[in-house]
Amino acid sequence: MYAERVSALVQRRPLLAGPPQPEPFPLEEPAALRVLATPAWRGRDQLAALLAMWCALSSESTSACLYLLADPAVDGAPEEIEARVLTAAAAAGVALEGCGDINVLIEPFQADRDRRLHSAVDVYVPLHPACAGHLRLATEAGHPSFEPNDRRLAELLAAAPAREPLTA
Repeated sequence: MYAERVSALVQRRPLLAGPPQPEPFPLEEPAALRVLATPAWRGRDQLAALLAMWCALSSESTSACLYLLADPAVDGAPEEIEARVLTAAAAAGVALEGCGDINVLIEPFQADRDRRLHSAVDVYVPLHPACAGHLRLATEAGHPSFEPNDRRLAELLAAAPAREPLTA
């Protein structure tokens, strides 16, 4: 009985989730490819592997942005979050300068935040085992999810167009 109840709850949309087609989160970066990832800011994850792939296959001229989601209430101060990204980049042996854009979204949790984010991106990358909710939201938004070392993610990034030149 308990297992059936838990299974039913996992499949059901949360009551506070909002409408199935929310207004996309306002992401300002002009990018042809938008990738969302959810690091385990205070735990173990695959952030270094994702940064290694991102830096190997993108440049400053690539029209792509990697969004790393952080919640200020649980993930630490901005300085701690930045240090975590730099530590992961060092572990991967990459320099973040010269690769495609990376934006750490430090956004407080709200009932519709994650659904709106998934509406605004093209791809989701789970970085640790506790990402089932984000995987479900990506699927509901009609977007693929790829592991950091998935060749399909690498192909998408490698195929991203160059940025439009800035006009004066």
